[in-house]
Amino acid sequence: MAQGFEDHPSQVALEGAHGFAWGFALGRKAERFIRTLLGECSYARLYRSNAARLATLPGWLAAYNYLRPHTAPAGQTPMRVLVDKAGGNHS
Repeated sequence: MAQGFEDHPSQVALEGAHGFAWGFALGRKAERFIRTLLGECSYARLYRSNAARLATLPGWLAAYNYLRPHTAPAGQTPMRVLVDKAGGNHS
């Protein structure tokens, strides 16, 4: 076995620049976001150029975060969840 690779990657907690433990759940959330982005924005229609596709991204992100309800946080938008938690409502 190679020196320094004794632990399986799934058993090692990776830490980011701020010391947060980045686990498997975050990877799943990022993967789901990317799949949603591709399905609802990037590949939802034909674009004449990549620049045209990129131009739609800010509007889609705003709708995704502020308007589009998500199933995991009880049908709330990500921004509503963030505001609730920042305001002390951690239910």
